Amino acid sequence: MTHSLVHIGLFVVFGVVLVPVYVMLAGWFLGKPRDFRTAFIGLGAILGSIIVLIIGTAIAGAAIGVLMNF
Repeated sequence: MTHSLVHIGLFVVFGVVLVPVYVMLAGWFLGKPRDFRTAFIGLGAILGSIIVLIIGTAIAGAAIGVLMNF
């Protein structure tokens, strides 16, 4: 049995779990009436949240690595 580079969890997360986010973004940019300013504010909030989560996880991982001597 070979090891797959793409795990089933990747398809589950990006194909199933994030469907509401895809629909929300499509509604913001393709819906009527189109208000791109509000859509970009929402998109910026989502991207900002993702960046904060990634940075926080990196800092927590680094702190745990230092404390546990990894």
